[in-house]
Amino acid sequence: MKTDVNLQVTHMPNCRLNLSTTTALGGGSRGIAKHCGTTTPWVSLSVGCIALVIGAIDNLFPLLQSLCFDYRAIIEDHQYWRLLTGHIVHSSNSHLFWDLITFLVCGCYVERKGVKYFKIALLCSILILNGYLLSPWSEIAQYSGLSGILYTVVILAGWLWYKEHRGLLGALPLMMVIAKTFIEIVAQEATFVSQGWTLFFPAHLLGILAGSLFIALIEYPREAVRTEN
Repeated sequence: MKTDVNLQVTHMPNCRLNLSTTTALGGGSRGIAKHCGTTTPWVSLSVGCIALVIGAIDNLFPLLQSLCFDYRAIIEDHQYWRLLTGHIVHSSNSHLFWDLITFLVCGCYVERKGVKYFKIALLCSILILNGYLLSPWSEIAQYSGLSGILYTVVILAGWLWYKEHRGLLGALPLMMVIAKTFIEIVAQEATFVSQGWTLFFPAHLLGILAGSLFIALIEYPREAVRTEN
């Protein structure tokens, strides 16, 4: 039987990227310096604004229940918009605040490095999360939040940071994400967020998986080219 649980997600910001040259995503550490510093991260800002507006309106109207991921509503009533809006609505103000702050910081950073690949990573993350939530392996009836997508963005941001800052300083953000995730799984509780709904940590793991797979797909072809040369 499916139980009510909460999922948080994240986004990624924009900037153009060209894998044919040394660029931020997949172009080696030298490419990191060649980012679009003047590009406005419209994707991250738009997602953040939508989430903020819905969060404000939900204090007056019951939007959470009409927009969150709801297994029965999607399967039986064909309310497919929930596959997208479920990643935007939040179950508490604290849930919204921490998701939004983290998403905007990491999302804008990643988006300015490569907007095209940022969008692809977000899409892949949403598809993976929705696929799992609709699968027989999931026991979730309802969920909401940016954190699942957010973890994909955080992993990409941490990877880009590491490419710019090698050594312990560069690895520190990724180490902190892994430590936070481990602590939450053991405690079965979010470390900073008062979510309103029960923590659904598999969404965090799926976000990490999506980000890791995306990095592997970007890096592997580059490594193959270097090996051949």
